[in-house]
Amino acid sequence: MDKRAWQLDWTNEHVRRFWDWYSRTGNQELYFSKMVGGDLLKTFARFCKFSGTAVDLGAGPGYLTEALIAKGMTVWAVDISTDSLASLRARLGGNPQFAGTALYQEAKI
Repeated sequence: MDKRAWQLDWTNEHVRRFWDWYSRTGNQELYFSKMVGGDLLKTFARFCKFSGTAVDLGAGPGYLTEALIAKGMTVWAVDISTDSLASLRARLGGNPQFAGTALYQEAKI
């Protein structure tokens, strides 16, 4: 089989489309932040204090955002997927410590 037939150039558009699709159809339990986000924060707590404002870059549906808010932080969520951000806003939009979302866009330098 010719492997080149299955290669894909992962442009920002392809990445966005994949995560939009996954946020609608994927298994939410398989998101990295859902599986290990709590453990990561437990580890970080040994070395730093949770306070102030954080940015969850690559937030997806917001599992790490939610965990950081539970630690008392104000959190901005940034992602390339508009569908993931919409899901995040639907879940956390009423929380006063949720600062909002921003759509990731590649910097034009």
